[in-house]
Amino acid sequence: MSTDVARDNGDWIEEAHRALAAGGHRTGGARTVVVELLGRVGGGVTAQELAMLAQQGPRPASLASVYRTLGILVDLGRLHPVDVGNGIARYELVLPDGQHRHHVVCRRCARTDVFEDEPLEEAIHAVERRTPFVVETHDVVLRGLCPDCAQDDGD
Repeated sequence: MSTDVARDNGDWIEEAHRALAAGGHRTGGARTVVVELLGRVGGGVTAQELAMLAQQGPRPASLASVYRTLGILVDLGRLHPVDVGNGIARYELVLPDGQHRHHVVCRRCARTDVFEDEPLEEAIHAVERRTPFVVETHDVVLRGLCPDCAQDDGD
């Protein structure tokens, strides 16, 4: 899971529940478990990680239920999947204020760290101003070796 400290995501949790209800989806059961877990950890997790966390709680949710809920939340625009390679997606919260995170992924062990970078965001907006495109979303995934794997390369 992400090494980033979880944010206070109470607003995201409330908004996700509202979006589910407005979209005609029942809330409760596995969906509530997944939304609450996502809000607690702050995103940056895989479906497998969420299912593992759900199994440890008082109201377990199956991996299939986790995947269904993630898909619904992506469709509702409340989550953004980030492909970190090897068929793995990490799910990031779509926050009301537009803040989001980028990822650094180890190509060997798949360790994933998140980062925020205001100058990078400004550079992306500068590209938008120079092109005829309206940038609606973007993903930044940097790939390389984590400190442990880089050290193993040197041995």
